[in-house]
Amino acid sequence: MSNLTAEALEIPEKYFYTIGDVCRITGTKPHILRYWESQFKLLRPARRYSGHRKYTQKDIELITRIKFLIIDKRFTLAGAKREINRQLTAKGTDMKTLDPSMAGALQDLKREIEECLELLAPEMKQQELLDLK
Repeated sequence: MSNLTAEALEIPEKYFYTIGDVCRITGTKPHILRYWESQFKLLRPARRYSGHRKYTQKDIELITRIKFLIIDKRFTLAGAKREINRQLTAKGTDMKTLDPSMAGALQDLKREIEECLELLAPEMKQQELLDLK
């Protein structure tokens, strides 16, 4: 099997994909996808009100990476988990890779913390001066 990455795959532009769509795109069977969901914590597609899975492009990219590690590179499941975790920690948490709502919430939190530090800074300077006397 060739080294297919998510960029090399032609993924139709949609917000959500069904399990059948993902199977056609990645060449993986549904029971394999469901099993990988139980084994990889990062692979948790959202569910519709009817219980059907809703996969995103990030899910498809992760499935493609898992498939490459397990099928092409012959990793065990445990080895594939370690490799994916290693890649994520090496990559670091970048604001671009976060969910947009999470990135916005983190930026708001950072701004609030900075404002609190600015409010506390004069008192801290006064306390430092008192400690010097």
